[in-house]
Amino acid sequence: MLRRTRIWLITTVVVLAIGGVVAFQIHKKRHAGTEVRLEQVSRRDLVASVTASGKIEAKTSVDISADITGRIIDIAVREGDLVKRGQFLLQIDPAQYQAAVARAQGVVSSTEATLLQTRTIGGVTVLTDDEGYTLYWFGPDSATKSACLDSCARSWPPVTGPATWDSGVTGTIGAIVRPGGALQATYNGHPLYTTTADTSPGQTKGNGVWSHGGEWHEVTVPSQAD
Repeated sequence: MLRRTRIWLITTVVVLAIGGVVAFQIHKKRHAGTEVRLEQVSRRDLVASVTASGKIEAKTSVDISADITGRIIDIAVREGDLVKRGQFLLQIDPAQYQAAVARAQGVVSSTEATLLQTRTIGGVTVLTDDEGYTLYWFGPDSATKSACLDSCARSWPPVTGPATWDSGVTGTIGAIVRPGGALQATYNGHPLYTTTADTSPGQTKGNGVWSHGGEWHEVTVPSQAD
């Protein structure tokens, strides 16, 4: 009986001790003062770092295409460069187009060339233009230079070169450069002319005429049998 009484007393003392400790801690927390710390106020930048993923796109993008195709031989800009209207961007090799232009000019020149042909007038075979007008040569001319200028050329219009000829024309066909750069057709070393005196094809009114300081002659063509 005495032993049980001791155990009960010890248990009671332990419980009371624990309760006292707990009560003390609660009381301490309730009555403890708030900690205060002083700091100097200063202005500073607030730095914020943001990490993100994505892609950068141009504000304005333009698709460039050429009206012609070809090999690019020069590029003056790089991707991302700012460009302005009319700025040189790239160059396409012009060789193939220059060749095409040259061929076209050859066709035009051939089309525009004066056709020389022959016609028998008064029993004489003479050289005529493609409309049948008789052609003349001027005595003072040389093989490389025309002496018929200004008012003379208005009365005796030079035949424009270059010239082509049909199968009936024999001899040497050529051209000289007149003052101003125009070409004048020649035949056997004579610069060629028509005359305003001939008002229709088949006439030879300029033959044997003395005009503008020299004599004019119709251009005769020897027959192929001669």
